[in-house]
Amino acid sequence: MSEATVPTAKPAPWMNAVMKAMLKTPGVQRFLGRAIALLTVTGRRSGQAITLPISYERDGDTVVMVTKKVRVWWRNLEADPKVRLRLAGTEHTGTATLSAGDPEALPVFLDFLRGRKVDARAYGIPMDRDGNPDPERASEVLPELVVIRVALRGAG
Repeated sequence: MSEATVPTAKPAPWMNAVMKAMLKTPGVQRFLGRAIALLTVTGRRSGQAITLPISYERDGDTVVMVTKKVRVWWRNLEADPKVRLRLAGTEHTGTATLSAGDPEALPVFLDFLRGRKVDARAYGIPMDRDGNPDPERASEVLPELVVIRVALRGAG
């Protein structure tokens, strides 16, 4: 396995600002919000709310998101796992659990990729004809990722 198997580039700050505005715009939020959430965490040092757009896959009362370890915002969840999520224009609260490169998170990661083919491409994971991600390639990149599972508490 190479030293870096997933791209480490992150979006420009203006891109996140535009996406956040779009996800708060009626009509647009219902369309974009089916694939991208606004996640609000509490800064571990500042105590301030930090809101960022992130792709997600929802299964009932569980929301799964994936981020690269090099994007350190996820460390805030280690200090305070309580989050707010805006999903398709609806506010929710929940509690996050993290799997930072944990091989046991592979099935959750594979399920996430089945629903988020654009993310599979971004991580360089090929899909078969039936829409299933290559588990071998997924297990290779998993050590560089953080799988975040949020148990929703309902509308906030």
